[in-house]
Amino acid sequence: MTGKYIILDHRADARIRAEGSDFAQTLRALCLGMWSLMVDTETVPDKKSWEVAVEGDDEEELVVNLLNEHLYRFAGEGLVVKDLLVSSMAPGSVLTRCRGASVEDCVEILREVKAATYNDILITPTLMEVTFDL
Repeated sequence: MTGKYIILDHRADARIRAEGSDFAQTLRALCLGMWSLMVDTETVPDKKSWEVAVEGDDEEELVVNLLNEHLYRFAGEGLVVKDLLVSSMAPGSVLTRCRGASVEDCVEILREVKAATYNDILITPTLMEVTFDL
């Protein structure tokens, strides 16, 4: 089973609910959901690959750190994800392998996402909900 995500109604920001059969699949769906707020991932060319590795003291911190590191790759390095794989996990760390392109190669940027937050965060192995500052 592949993970899935939906964008939930939220007054001022964006909120994503992701589901999967395990923590890695749910986390992948959450990351892809966040990227879908910024770009149409279906139209992103597959021109580059890179890794994103983060650490966290607990699952909430690990998830927020990963999402915010992905946002840094967008804002600071100009990278846009088409697809990704959670390739390794250990207690307190996660590594994602990403495929995508430079911002210049993308057709349209839909909106800017500033940060993943801890506001009403929900993290379980099969269900995650995160609010994003826009």
